[in-house]
Amino acid sequence: MKDDIKKRRSALNLPLLKRIVDELKRLRKIGKPFRMDDLASRLRSAETTIKRYAKPYLSELREELISREIRTSSDYAAWRKDFETFARLILRSERGRSLKKKFYRESIEEIHRNGKVTFSKVFALTRREKGRLAEELTEWERETGNVVTRRDPWRMGTGDLYQDDASSENLPLTKDIVFREFERRRELGLPCLQKEIAEYLGPSVGTISNYGNLWIRELADELLKKNVKTQEDYLAWQKDFLTFRVFLSNTRKRNYILSKYLRLTIDELGRQGIPISYSELSRKTRCGTKIIQSALAEWEMSTGKRVERAQAWKEITLQMVLEKVSPELHELPLTVLESPEMGKPFLPFQLRMLYNLVHPNLRNTAFFVMAFADGNRKNDIRFFTKLDRFLLELNIPDINAVDFNRFLKKIHDKELFPELQAGVVVAFLQSYFRLIRQQENYVRKLTSQQKK
Repeated sequence: MKDDIKKRRSALNLPLLKRIVDELKRLRKIGKPFRMDDLASRLRSAETTIKRYAKPYLSELREELISREIRTSSDYAAWRKDFETFARLILRSERGRSLKKKFYRESIEEIHRNGKVTFSKVFALTRREKGRLAEELTEWERETGNVVTRRDPWRMGTGDLYQDDASSENLPLTKDIVFREFERRRELGLPCLQKEIAEYLGPSVGTISNYGNLWIRELADELLKKNVKTQEDYLAWQKDFLTFRVFLSNTRKRNYILSKYLRLTIDELGRQGIPISYSELSRKTRCGTKIIQSALAEWEMSTGKRVERAQAWKEITLQMVLEKVSPELHELPLTVLESPEMGKPFLPFQLRMLYNLVHPNLRNTAFFVMAFADGNRKNDIRFFTKLDRFLLELNIPDINAVDFNRFLKKIHDKELFPELQAGVVVAFLQSYFRLIRQQENYVRKLTSQQKK
């Protein structure tokens, strides 16, 4: 009786097995990558059942791909099509590692058939792990005797900083190559991130970090030992510090370096005859409150001099702000400017921020927003204050000259102001999109007459 049950089960499963194999063959012919849950939903069967019945077919396909010989570009294209179609299903095994190795090797050989082999070309073709790809390129060089063409990392349209460019074209990526790239950026004064250097030279961020940390530690020791007596010495020291500020902030000696930077800046302010004050030092260094206060206290103790204390702020009134904004904004409907019952009055720190903004159009925008967006005033003030400073540092005339989609993306990707901490960037972006939504809600409430 048990034998009869097994035969019945086997007979019932044969149609499903045939359907699964037929579907896999169809997908292979189409060449469209898929996942197992897609197949399960299409065949209306459990995913575990699909995996069990598809396993023999996938194992045969894996072995076929590993053993298939590739001699031409058309052979590689056909092989690549099968590989990409089933990659999600056939790489998760011990034999899958051999298949992935063959994928890297055949991709390198395909590029070699059509010209010079470079890391960027192979990565563009494979779009997979950079670290593993670098290992495969090194192994391919060792086994075949061919050489991977590497870019000259120190030549970037700025003049020849080194004289051995011709002989260095095919150098393997070593500590010396990474060091020379750091030295190049130091000479040019180009602030950078590990990600940018990794994309420029080719290897992973981890590889750059391993070699780069050695160079940064040497730079940290050099900056701490360097004797700074003149303005020229200070500017040279500051240039090195600002170029690698992000890197130096991750070293064990970051606090000592930052303290020296603050003390050198205080001395430089003294040489220029500028009164030493918290606000001046904060503006020059962009450091945190605690470390600035500590540096100023240490300077007072060591020199016997006193820090200039800020004088009491003069009162800024709404009328003083209205004199600096466009007349059209003096009576905004549905706000406190129309009636005290319509909203919350401007607070002193809001008025001070609006009064001190440098860019007129930005001030008009901030005033307009502050009139109806009164729920998160501290973050709004930080947003407009930072935006005003960003425009000044980038020499942008005013807010109407900014393409905000590109501007915010560059801040998010750290192409602009890479020294900003992640939390500051997040708060800045959140404030922007929150204010946009509140502006839309405000405009939606206005009547057609009020909009005019």
